[in-house]
Amino acid sequence: MTATTALAAGEPSDPETAAPEAAAPEATDRSGLPSIRRKLALLVMACLVPGCLATGLLIHDFYNRQRSQLERNMVQIAHSLALAVDREIASSRSALQTLATSPYLASGDLAAFYRQARAVRDTLGGDNIVLSDDQGRQILNLSRPLGTLLPDHGAPDQVRTVAASNRPAVSDLFLGGVTGRRLISIDVPASLDGQPAYVISMGLLPERLGRILTEQNLPADWIAAVFDSRGTIIARTHQPDKFVGQGGSPVLVDRM
Repeated sequence: MTATTALAAGEPSDPETAAPEAAAPEATDRSGLPSIRRKLALLVMACLVPGCLATGLLIHDFYNRQRSQLERNMVQIAHSLALAVDREIASSRSALQTLATSPYLASGDLAAFYRQARAVRDTLGGDNIVLSDDQGRQILNLSRPLGTLLPDHGAPDQVRTVAASNRPAVSDLFLGGVTGRRLISIDVPASLDGQPAYVISMGLLPERLGRILTEQNLPADWIAAVFDSRGTIIARTHQPDKFVGQGGSPVLVDRM
């Protein structure tokens, strides 16, 4: 009785036959949807990828240009810094060479030579002037009264080399024999009767060289330093108290 009622209502008598007919439209829809999504994704990628590549190339090109310009600027600024330091040294060396021809030195009038040397130091703004013999023994030092007993020059080997070669030179960083402070010296030979007899030295403190660096108006986050021939830092724009006297980075020193 129940089965008859179902047939009268128009329901299929075999469920295995009816199920595929009802599911066929749904399967077709599902098989079509992923294909449309993939096509849309490919279309979007086809539009975005060239733009991304072009943007990446533009950024890379801009970076290379900026880096090249920065490197050129750094080279120019380093050249300007070197010229400024060289001018300071050349000016001091020239004044010392003139002082080396002093008639007071030739006549042995050390008191008059002391006054003359002090005038030269004050004119140049140097830190100190020292007169030593050809073995590095100090004869007078403007940081002490004339006649004071003095120790040897802080860089006696340098003094002996300058006297023997009869050529001026600039020292590495050393500790002053009188002041005990770090400095470099510009050393010039002075002869008597054509023979090396004295060496006149002008001491330059790291602070003075540091002022030369800061006067170049570098960007605030740039660091500039002066090194001696051993790679030791003589002057620095940032934290000089911490770094002056320390060795520079081996990689940087090797490239100098």
